Amino acid sequence: MATRTWKGGGTTANPKSGNWGTSANWSPAGVPAAGDDVVIDGSGAYTVTLNGNTAALNALTINNSAATLVIATFTLHVSGTGASAINVRAGQITIAGGTVNDAGGMTLASGAGVTGAGALKISGHYTGAGLLQASGGTLDVFGTIDSGIALQIASASASILKIEGTGTAVAAVAISGANQTLEVGASGNLTINAVESISNGTIHLIGGTLTAASGIAILGIIIVLLDQFFSVPGLVKGWSSTVIIVLFIGGVQLICIGIIGEYVGRIYGESKRRPLYIVRERMGFDAPEQLSVRNIRPRISASR
Repeated sequence: MATRTWKGGGTTANPKSGNWGTSANWSPAGVPAAGDDVVIDGSGAYTVTLNGNTAALNALTINNSAATLVIATFTLHVSGTGASAINVRAGQITIAGGTVNDAGGMTLASGAGVTGAGALKISGHYTGAGLLQASGGTLDVFGTIDSGIALQIASASASILKIEGTGTAVAAVAISGANQTLEVGASGNLTINAVESISNGTIHLIGGTLTAASGIAILGIIIVLLDQFFSVPGLVKGWSSTVIIVLFIGGVQLICIGIIGEYVGRIYGESKRRPLYIVRERMGFDAPEQLSVRNIRPRISASR
């Protein structure tokens, strides 16, 4: 086991950008191997780009607030089981379709965070006061999210934050645009200790949570039918039909309200009449001709 510190094309004190898989970018030289501790440190802005799947590292530490680890579509393996096997004291991790496999926990200090779309398969806890942000796709978050971690969903493009484990969010998760979706997986559990306000966007509760009332009603129907044909002992008579009807209709109403909410959100977005795109700069095109009464009349006369 060795400790390898990033230097890129520079030094460990002033690193430069480069690819993870280049031996000369590390001190001592050599691509991090299984069991190694990796340190991304120094000063100045630079990017470490993962250009292949890593070996099973023991630990990863990022200490530079201007440093970014770009995982892209590859897999970062950390086999250490410590509570801070991945310790982002400063800096950022961005992911675009890749995976983080961590047998331990992940610590995100204030100002640090993980942003993008992919899978965070953390066996332990997410601790600290950092940020988990879904951006440009689905960010699947496994593991236990402690209350200090902030949860965000980018609004510029379709982004889904999917909670696959257990999470407690002290602050509300802002959902104000049609591109924002908060999903709680079938085995997920998310507690938000704040007033949640949704002006647009979507919350998906996978596993039928919104339809639970209808599901209970269907279960009740089955029990009543079993009692009708097999006389289930100890079942009180007379209440079942009323409760089943109330639960079933209540569940259907919740489903309908959710569907109506989807349409109302889209209507609200269209009512703003915002352009789909804004052209900041035109290159390689002639400036559009300014139409006026003077240059329109000759064209009309010529056509006659």
